[in-house]
Amino acid sequence: MTRHGKVKVKGGLAKIALAALPLLLSPTPAPLAAQPASAAPAEAPLAFRFALRGRPVAGPVVARGQVWVVSESRELFVLDEGGRALARRSWDSGAPSFIAPDPFGRALVGTADGRVRMLNRAGGEVWTVKAGGLLSAPPAFGSDGRSFLVAGGRLECRAASGAPLWRAELPGAALLAPAALASGGARSREGVALAVAGGRIAAFDEDGEPRWLVETGAQVAALAAAPPAFTPAAPLVAPAAPDAPAKVALLAALGDGGVLLVRADGAAEKGGRLPFVPVLLEGDAEGWVAAGPAGEIARLDASGTLLWSARTDIGAPHSVGRYGSGAEGRVVVSGSRGAASFDPAGTLMRALAVRGAVGPVVASPAGRVYAGATDWILYAFEFELPFPAPRPAAAAAAGGFSAGARSLLAGDPLWAWDFGDSDALRAGLAELAKTLRSGTIGTEEGYAGAWAAAVGLGLGPAPASPFGGPAPYGPQPIDPLARARACELLGSLGSPRATSALAEIWSNDPDQAVRAAAARALGAIGLDPDGAFLSAFAAALDRSVLDEGLALASIDAVEALYRANGSLGDASAALALVRLAAKPYGSAVRSRAAKVLSLLARGP
Repeated sequence: MTRHGKVKVKGGLAKIALAALPLLLSPTPAPLAAQPASAAPAEAPLAFRFALRGRPVAGPVVARGQVWVVSESRELFVLDEGGRALARRSWDSGAPSFIAPDPFGRALVGTADGRVRMLNRAGGEVWTVKAGGLLSAPPAFGSDGRSFLVAGGRLECRAASGAPLWRAELPGAALLAPAALASGGARSREGVALAVAGGRIAAFDEDGEPRWLVETGAQVAALAAAPPAFTPAAPLVAPAAPDAPAKVALLAALGDGGVLLVRADGAAEKGGRLPFVPVLLEGDAEGWVAAGPAGEIARLDASGTLLWSARTDIGAPHSVGRYGSGAEGRVVVSGSRGAASFDPAGTLMRALAVRGAVGPVVASPAGRVYAGATDWILYAFEFELPFPAPRPAAAAAAGGFSAGARSLLAGDPLWAWDFGDSDALRAGLAELAKTLRSGTIGTEEGYAGAWAAAVGLGLGPAPASPFGGPAPYGPQPIDPLARARACELLGSLGSPRATSALAEIWSNDPDQAVRAAAARALGAIGLDPDGAFLSAFAAALDRSVLDEGLALASIDAVEALYRANGSLGDASAALALVRLAAKPYGSAVRSRAAKVLSLLARGP
């Protein structure tokens, strides 16, 4: 330890100077004049150093406990926040244009030629697609993993599996990265908003349907969507009533310093004013945080009123956010030269100056700060208190196609009238397959997913028995080929919203071929967010012996899930494979199970 609260780090970052920063403080909701801060310097001990074998050319990016970085040695590194290497893979596509983590711990990486690659937790490639033009900004993600990409003047939407869902022409050139809109409850669904030329904000539903176009009257400098749990204070939301206004969907910071709050229905209302024009904006459950180009920071409440502002010495900002909640929470901003944290009242808590960094300095909810250096080292420093990581989105189960199918059936018992008509059902399945191949499912996705789930689950009304009451024919449609085809189409939709239905089909369908089709569909999606399939797979082997076709399809699904995620997260699935690798199963099943077990042992 050297004098004056400085920490000296060997071989890389020259110094870490901890000093008080000028701060604007206010004991009232309105900001006061600038006053010097007198926060005591805090130590930032070195957490770990990691050799990158070259300077970083992209990242570090931190999300869900993982650190992603690409170095000039043409390698991709994935670490956990303890510094343990999860993956080291060759990267031959040049410097990525972005590394964007999705809701499931994976990352979508853009390349200079307009391609996007989905990488699993272990850095393995899951899928690669060519966008319809050069990518102008990182994507936004829906809670089910769908990505919204701006490419060639159009907005593209792809399922979590990479399957194309729809494209929409934008009403002007996109100026900023898209912002994913959370569901506003029964009155609105998820969606996406973009700032376009002419001082306008365009919003689309998650299925590509235009939602609204807001004229702001000024250039839009930054956009931030409200998180799902965001509930703004009065006067924006009246007491619950049938005619209550929609919840706030996003906040826009304008080039003149003004703030505009936009509800889910497109109604806009002015908020306060910022003392600077922000380049970063982030929403949280209690308000908004803005960061300016020279390291300025401001906190706004839920109605867009300025609470406090400060000026930091972090350089060009890279990330800003609120960690934790209540009085123990922190507002943390990081940039090109360091990081700073503030308590909810705007009091400076810690400041970290990093010199010799290459690329952004990044803070994480774990309380650490990461920086790559000219000496080919990634440094991690203990900076703040660790805060609980946010729970991953669970909308795949809450808004699943299974629930949609049962809701439609409950509302209209005759909805599935054609499930007993083989010709009509076959025509409907063929039409859905054609739409999916064309990548134009769009506004029909929700209905199509619910309909296919109803077919696969056999939720159609049973025919009347000559003895009175429904005939005990089992699932409707009774034709197993139709139910199996419905499973295939659910897999083609590529959404984890289908996984609960497919897991139920795998567990309960009386036909082994239909269950095998459900397993293959789960493998095609590559996600099992709540572990429903893996749990059912392990439990089934406790009760019975699977037939060969079903066993092989299930093993393939386990392998596909592992490759798509980089891990299984459920040890019971591996134990189930051990059972399949032994008698009484035949040689084909035993050999296949042993091969997948070997893959699990050595890593993807």
